Order: sequence, then C-alpha cells, then structure tokens
Amino acid sequence: SAFTVPGIKPLGLPLSPPRLSRRPLQPARHTLAPLLSSSDASEGGSSLKPKPTRKASPEPDGPYDWGKQWYPIFFEESQDDSAPFTFQLLGFNLVFWKDNSMSPPAWRAMSDKCPHRLVPLSEGRVLENGEIECPYHGWTFKGDTGECTSIPHAESGANWSKERSCGVSLPVAVRAGMVFVWPDPLYNPPAFGEKYPRPDESLIHVPEGMD
Repeated sequence: SAFTVPGIKPLGLPLSPPRLSRRPLQPARHTLAPLLSSSDASEGGSSLKPKPTRKASPEPDGPYDWGKQWYPIFFEESQDDSAPFTFQLLGFNLVFWKDNSMSPPAWRAMSDKCPHRLVPLSEGRVLENGEIECPYHGWTFKGDTGECTSIPHAESGANWSKERSCGVSLPVAVRAGMVFVWPDPLYNPPAFGEKYPRPDESLIHVPEGMD
C-alpha cells in the first residue's frame, strides 16, 4: 500500500525498497605507491625528503637608528653647485652647497635654518671662504662645524660664537659620484665647541659595479 503521512494527500504511488547491485566488486585499477620502501621500512626511515626549513633572520643588536645611516642624496655630475639648495630628509630640511675654498672642493650640509630667525639658509649665498650666509641678517656659518663666524649687526667686540648662535652641521661623503649625508647630528647634536666624530664610511652601501 502507498505510504501515507497524516495531513498530506498521498500520491497513490507505492514505495519500493532500493535495488542493490548484484555485480561483484572490482579491484581498484590504481594503487598508491608505498610510502616506505622495504629497506627503509626495515631501517625505520622514510624515502620522502623532508621539506627544507627556513632559517630565521638574526635578531638586530638593537632598535634601528634612522639617524646613524648614510643616505644617498644626489649625483655630483647632475647637480648645479653654483648656489646652495635645499633637500628634505626624514622630515628635516637640509641645505647643501659646495665649498670651493677647499682643495679639492668639498660638499657641505647643514640644517636649513638660521638659528636667529629660522630663515632658510638655502636662500642665502656661499662666500669665497666657503661659508654660507643667511639672506636675512647676514649671519655666516662654517659648513664643517656649523659655527657662527659673523653677525653684522652685533655690538663691537661681541662674541657671536655661542651655542645658541650656531647651526647644525652634518657629515658628508662622496662615493661613486654620489653624495651621502649622515643625519644623526639632527637627533644628537655634539656638545658646544666639539665636532661631531667622523662616521665610518665603510657603512656606505654602493650598488655593485658603481664603485
């Protein structure tokens, strides 16, 4: 008789049990290769090669110091050295110029602001003695130390070589035609009257084939 469910009108079709196949089971056509060979099984080893493990990178000696690095700024041959110019690095405005009073001429770099009124030194000029002059009140500075050498409006006999009247000088190096700068004095200026120690130039990274 037809299978009925209370509340549902039967379809009138009898339900028959599913037919089971009487065909014998066939052996699998594909077999998996054994994971262990007979020799490996006897020795307890595996013929599968283990995956290479990635070596962890060595831990740094300490936190990365952004200031104590040599940064490439420009190529000498493509830069106009007839006047000072500004460049921003790590959020700081720097001024670069060429000191032709040296033999051979040397590149200089300082923080691009006069300690008097924070006027950009890059808008000033380079004197014959290689010093840079502020365009506002004419203060002059040595590029290798940042020392103030002249204040035109100062009283006669005044000592303008004071800590608050000096700028911040940065070490500069030239390698493979590129000019590099070391910005750490912006973070850790030397004590007044002391010159920042020369950084190790062997830390300068130059692409292979350019040195």
